[in-house]
Amino acid sequence: MFRSTRILLMTVLAALTIPIAVAAPAGAAPPGVANVAHRGASAHAPENTIAALRLAARQGADAFEIDVQETRDHELILMHDSTLARTTDAETVFPDRSPWRVADFTLDEIRRLDAGSWFGAAFAGERVPTLAEALRAMRGTDLGLLLEIKAPQLYPGIDRRTVRELRLSWVGPLVVQSVYLESRRSFHDLEHGSHLGMP
Repeated sequence: MFRSTRILLMTVLAALTIPIAVAAPAGAAPPGVANVAHRGASAHAPENTIAALRLAARQGADAFEIDVQETRDHELILMHDSTLARTTDAETVFPDRSPWRVADFTLDEIRRLDAGSWFGAAFAGERVPTLAEALRAMRGTDLGLLLEIKAPQLYPGIDRRTVRELRLSWVGPLVVQSVYLESRRSFHDLEHGSHLGMP
């Protein structure tokens, strides 16, 4: 259902999946629902990690949703919040760097962080992945991708860098969303073939 349709309605839930109502093309089957793993299988693994993405595939999701932000050295990483405090041990590793904004850290610094222990001991040592790492991990799963560019106003040029990475690393179904109209317009100008999700 995810591949040949456009998004009509998106319900955000802090659970395993997000139902997305889709419209079928003329003459096709009635509308259906695609199971989109929100930040990966985030009810069962730490959000926006490779572990959560792979678990989503094993649990039979139709697509996976990820959030993209940018480091100080312009590397694209998976992170929902604009700070690292909630989902990593940044406060412990870098106690003098409050408020631990993603944009204030280099990729090498972020690679030092544990992004799994907050969720459970079984995920201790899980790292914050780059967008490229996440896309490579999901190749061959046949899942669609719902990518949200978070806080693009904080990262001038993130749309262009995201398009470049998608062209290099992703070949499956794709929907890009942002709550920022200018970001959606920018992405549309750069990548005409993608569906754009509306807030």
